[in-house]
Amino acid sequence: NFYEKEISNREEFQYPPFSRIIRIVVSGSELELVEAECDGLAQELVNFSNQDQEEDVSLENFQILGPAPCIIERLRGSYRYHILLKIVDKEDLLEGLLGFLRMRKAKNNVRVLVDVDALDLL
Repeated sequence: NFYEKEISNREEFQYPPFSRIIRIVVSGSELELVEAECDGLAQELVNFSNQDQEEDVSLENFQILGPAPCIIERLRGSYRYHILLKIVDKEDLLEGLLGFLRMRKAKNNVRVLVDVDALDLL
């Protein structure tokens, strides 16, 4: 019973396994630099989705959630912010996005970690 209800809800709201969730975590020792990097990355992702019109990128198949502080905002002396991406039925968009993220270099001594099919949001 639980499975049937849960899988129905996941399909209706396009959550895994009907989509891919990518979590991008930006961390560093200075809050202002982390926020600036995360905001800049979010804008780059918006630009990425807008420029890729051949892929028919729309809110139905590519959503950017955030940036926002992580649930555990500070861990081991580092501030942490994250962005969540939801991609529905677009494996070629996923590959293009991952290529974009691999080529992008973080600035200001911050780290950027990408977790595809994230299992938790902590």
